[in-house]
Amino acid sequence: MLSNTLENVLLVDDDVDHLSICSLILQRRNYTVRILLGCKNTDELIGVVREFRPGIIFIDHDMPGVSGIDATRELKSNPLSKSIPVIYFSGQDNVAELAAAAGADDFLRKHFYMPKLLELTARYTA
Repeated sequence: MLSNTLENVLLVDDDVDHLSICSLILQRRNYTVRILLGCKNTDELIGVVREFRPGIIFIDHDMPGVSGIDATRELKSNPLSKSIPVIYFSGQDNVAELAAAAGADDFLRKHFYMPKLLELTARYTA
């Protein structure tokens, strides 16, 4: 199994504006960021994880194609990615329940306070 590069952050979302903002903030803190615009299928997601070796993955709930719940479950059941922290995000009020149902390590509610993004990233990549 390949070891993860802790400074690598994978962002998976179908919201281009959200991806851009999060990416910019993380890059300013010297993280290497890769974005995946939505999740068409889990093979694509696992392929990106295999190639990029993220230290943490942020994944959205509402996406066309594969939902955040199914994508997170695949990540957590795959030997390649099961040890990578997955932070779930959604604009829905029940994001904590959604994250728990998916098996995510933590969650953020969309349109969150940006320091919380940095705090979670630092905590899980330390």
